[in-house]
Amino acid sequence: MSQSQKILLAFAFGLLVALGAGIGLPWLAKRSRLPAIVTYPSLPAAFSRALAAARDKALSVNSSNSDLRNLARLYQANRLYTEARTCYQVIDSRPGGLVARDHYYLAAMAQDEDALDKAVSELRHTLLLDPSYAPARLALADALFKNGQADEAGKEYASILATEPGQPQASFGLASRLEREKAAWLSPAASQGY
Repeated sequence: MSQSQKILLAFAFGLLVALGAGIGLPWLAKRSRLPAIVTYPSLPAAFSRALAAARDKALSVNSSNSDLRNLARLYQANRLYTEARTCYQVIDSRPGGLVARDHYYLAAMAQDEDALDKAVSELRHTLLLDPSYAPARLALADALFKNGQADEAGKEYASILATEPGQPQASFGLASRLEREKAAWLSPAASQGY
């Protein structure tokens, strides 16, 4: 190989490396990262130890989405929702992405924060991925009811009762919806129109 061919080959190799870096570096910059290590003085030392172990496992070379879910749920169980959501973003960026239960847990956080529209959206996504997941069906009906969508909630409760007659939460939810309707119909403001 001549000197000019070696130079041309080195130049081509350098160009490929530069192109790869130009494509790869922005992707790495956009890639979701796990939450930073923070000390939570209001939480017990056992939490800090469990967090360190779960985070180490999630950061290991052969970590799985399951390891990340464990970390997310540890944050969530301790009401550290921002950190939990960050973990779910990392899962979503990986092969396999979010599954039905992930959306269910995201909905639970949204409900806890009174973000009912977001909770309804996450629960609908949960049921799209797993239509038979009964806790999500109940949570959706409850979220719709709390969000002032009593008719939609009633349909969800009735649907649950059609497949699982006597289901206590659905029975109570449907009874609450009907009681609210009855109270609104009998209220003095409603009766003045007659």
